[in-house]
Amino acid sequence: MRTRRFELLLGMILSCAACFQPAFGQVEATEKPPAIRGRVVDTQGKPVADAIVLPCDAETGLPFAGANWTPFAKAVLRQNDRAFAQIQWARTDANGTFEFRFAPDRTYKLMAQYWTPEPEKLQPLEVNGPQVHVVGAPTSVQVEAGKSDFVEIRPSDATCILEVFCESANSDTLLVVSAAPTNADPILGFSGWNGAFLSGAVAWNRMPLGKTTIYGLQPGQVHLAIFSADNNPGFGAASAELRDGWLTRVEVPWVASWSNGMHLPPPPIAEVMQRMRDAGLIEMPRWMAFLESEGIHLRRPENPLQALALGADIIDKHVQLPNNGGELRVGDGIAAVAYHAVAQTLARQERTPNPYRLPQTTMRRLEPDDSDEPGG
Repeated sequence: MRTRRFELLLGMILSCAACFQPAFGQVEATEKPPAIRGRVVDTQGKPVADAIVLPCDAETGLPFAGANWTPFAKAVLRQNDRAFAQIQWARTDANGTFEFRFAPDRTYKLMAQYWTPEPEKLQPLEVNGPQVHVVGAPTSVQVEAGKSDFVEIRPSDATCILEVFCESANSDTLLVVSAAPTNADPILGFSGWNGAFLSGAVAWNRMPLGKTTIYGLQPGQVHLAIFSADNNPGFGAASAELRDGWLTRVEVPWVASWSNGMHLPPPPIAEVMQRMRDAGLIEMPRWMAFLESEGIHLRRPENPLQALALGADIIDKHVQLPNNGGELRVGDGIAAVAYHAVAQTLARQERTPNPYRLPQTTMRRLEPDDSDEPGG
């Protein structure tokens, strides 16, 4: 039941992103398809069996669904939760090989990873386990005129380890790790995932009880986003520096209406809230009317979840506030209005808002007895 709720809620929100994804033609399964073929190996060149290879659109970062390779957001709009069961992915065999028989002409980003211990039921969005092994950086492959090169996916020699923790009593948290940061405050949900964050994704996991350890990531800056499919969904985001020979642990706080969620905004959004109060625009109807007057048309959501998937073209616009309020990024203004609405709800419920908290990051050098495949 929890898995179905996770898929339904994630699907409802991601389907809203379909309006912001480029349209692609579909390929009938009866056509002779170009094939993507390849092999996943370890650092010694030995085959990696039972790894998931996930082909994603190189531009949007989203996967595909069904025999026609429909862009995932559009598939969700048409089929809702059935799209999750039809995600295109492959499981490597004993020789580490994989193949996609029906792949339309396009540039793909192949993500490969496996879990230890090996899960009983391997699926991209199932709870596969807390230990994720990323096999190299995402690999680009071009399918053109029925031809594609054989792809070998090989991990780097990096010895970075990333541990991610968030407070959770269930396994309904989705973690995505990217080379690019999110584009909006977590209170705006998937709005911050659209664009560079998803297209730069390098790893994912459905976190068992809010815990995940990831091996094989490249040194440098990484950016995390989490989503929990609660009745009132929660989101969080953080950034961290990875170094060879070091373990980085990040605790990501939730932005949610829950009792353990953050209710107050970070200082930059708090400053925006004050400017919008001064301009008389902190209430949602006034703010939307103002945006309309500026030629910015927000879709009025059919349900509250649809407010969580705005496009980057809207978030990154700037407006000039009245009463000498200065220039404001639209996404920051929407976040300010959202935090104001949370405060009003808590006040009606006579609840004290929880303060803003920074993600907590700690680092330590790896010891000789640190295993790259610990048990437990």
